[in-house]
Amino acid sequence: MKYIVFFFMLMLVFSGSCLAAGTTRLGIAATVNDDIITTQDVDGRVNMALQGSRMERPTPEIMKELQRQALDSLIEEQIRLQEASRLGATPTSEEVNEAFAKIAAQNNMKPEEFESVLKRIPGVYSSLRQQLKTQIAWASVVKRKIRPQVNITEADINNYLAEKTKNAAKVEYQVAEIFLKNSESNKQLAQSMIDQLRAGKLRFSAAARQFSQGLEASKGGLLGWIQEGTLEPVLDQAIKATKTGELTDIVVSERGLHVFLVREKRDILAAKESSLRIQIKQVVVPVPPRAPPEYLQKAEQQAKLWQAEAKDCASMDSLIKKINSPMSRDLGEARLADLPAPVVNIVKDLPIDKASDPVRASDGFAVMMVCKRSESTDEAVRDDVANQLGSERLNRLQQRYYRDLRASAYVDIK
Repeated sequence: MKYIVFFFMLMLVFSGSCLAAGTTRLGIAATVNDDIITTQDVDGRVNMALQGSRMERPTPEIMKELQRQALDSLIEEQIRLQEASRLGATPTSEEVNEAFAKIAAQNNMKPEEFESVLKRIPGVYSSLRQQLKTQIAWASVVKRKIRPQVNITEADINNYLAEKTKNAAKVEYQVAEIFLKNSESNKQLAQSMIDQLRAGKLRFSAAARQFSQGLEASKGGLLGWIQEGTLEPVLDQAIKATKTGELTDIVVSERGLHVFLVREKRDILAAKESSLRIQIKQVVVPVPPRAPPEYLQKAEQQAKLWQAEAKDCASMDSLIKKINSPMSRDLGEARLADLPAPVVNIVKDLPIDKASDPVRASDGFAVMMVCKRSESTDEAVRDDVANQLGSERLNRLQQRYYRDLRASAYVDIK
């Protein structure tokens, strides 16, 4: 189970940039069946959202939307916790403490130190624990009530493989989305977010989690790999016209307002090829942002020296040990289909024990080496497809299960 990671928060807390650490309100924000959500709860969630998004000077419309989203999230969490309680799946304090300790360790802190840092901003510590409790509880609900309903048949796998073969010549895009209902206030909000995202004052994943009304908001808006031609024409055209790493303008469809981030673009891999497993090792010459041309030239020269030194995987290990940098390491084994498109282009046909030419990455110059390539059997390909289809079906069933709970709940917003 994956927990929320708060690396971003520490930098802001230690710098003293507490954007919403003012006085807290007293009152009831909403009633959910027999439980209440206080205005203090909402303020704490807003504070956490502001710290997580790195947003500078949020506009009034963004603050209003943040409060609405915070309340919606707290209502959703309360409904999920109530269902877990009904099924006898409420997590213990020890389970929540264990999850909190994992996040503290990821931030290189002891739990009590991490708690002290979070408590510097009103409501953030309690809001994080509430989120962790909900995640653990809902995972238990899914395991008991939803997972047994997922059944992937041989016909499902055959249909997927046939479709993959038919579309092997097409392009697919990895995109993330912020979706809002169509209204004038939401158009203003979307444009404000686009301006801050393009100026580097806001992170897309954080903005999607806090503002998007789409089904994948909790995943930072990530929709995964989308084949060209599978979305509505207006959405498909906007994505195709956008360069990798850039944002679309506001795209209006019949459903609402969309802002897409095009993360990557690649040719669709054949089904068997996409299940190849590759072990990769890399060395990286770090390059700071906005480095001058002469710095880039020296960094590339150093990468070429390392390329010449890496004669095989054993010498690559020695080089990694000598460099002793977190970015220079054994990346382990992964499916070719799960790797970023730029990495696929480098390693797909790279012979084993041969260092790649230096490749310019976002954080430096990388030299990669393939140390193992496992040809997938038909059985392995089918297993991968079954896992992918099962995950997609499980997500759809979860969404339907929660919608039914929400529809039957008594929610009174004050």
